Amino acid sequence: EIPEVPKEARASRGEIYMLGKHRLMCGDSTSREDVDKLMNGKKRVDLILTDPPYNIGYDYWDYIDDKEYKEYKEYCSEIYKLFLELSARMIVTIGLVNLKLWMGISEPLTVGVWYKRNAVSGGKVSKFSVWEPLLFYGNFKKYKRDFDVFDITNVHQQDIGNGHSCPKQIKLFYDLVQNYTLKDENVLD
Repeated sequence: EIPEVPKEARASRGEIYMLGKHRLMCGDSTSREDVDKLMNGKKRVDLILTDPPYNIGYDYWDYIDDKEYKEYKEYCSEIYKLFLELSARMIVTIGLVNLKLWMGISEPLTVGVWYKRNAVSGGKVSKFSVWEPLLFYGNFKKYKRDFDVFDITNVHQQDIGNGHSCPKQIKLFYDLVQNYTLKDENVLD
């Protein structure tokens, strides 16, 4: 049974919650200190599934999401280097606006398409852009999905991301974990 979402957050940065055999941390995945604490002595994970800030001016509380291009590219490069130390496989949601930047950091194995029905992001050649790139880094040969298009309808998720300016669709992350991990593999998100 899932408890009601409280009106005020009770989690503090650095707190770790045990959900069965899963570890959930209120932390910053770009902080080596936070990641080491969450990993609890483990050096590697089987998959990193991450959604770094897109640098488009969203309000992320204490993170400035409006950096100069060079500073943001350096930030993303550091994230990529940290994650390479932790896993041989990564799936990164980057936003269409950052595709060229991430290709300049490291060319992925492939680019999957997250088709977002009823999305409301502005497009450059249309009124709305209804897709986002999913970058796949590493070897995904033993993980097979029928298509590289993830057709996930955007729905308002009132029960998650309370106050978050851009919560990701649970169905998307569920699909990625189900199709790109094997039983008992570890995922860092």
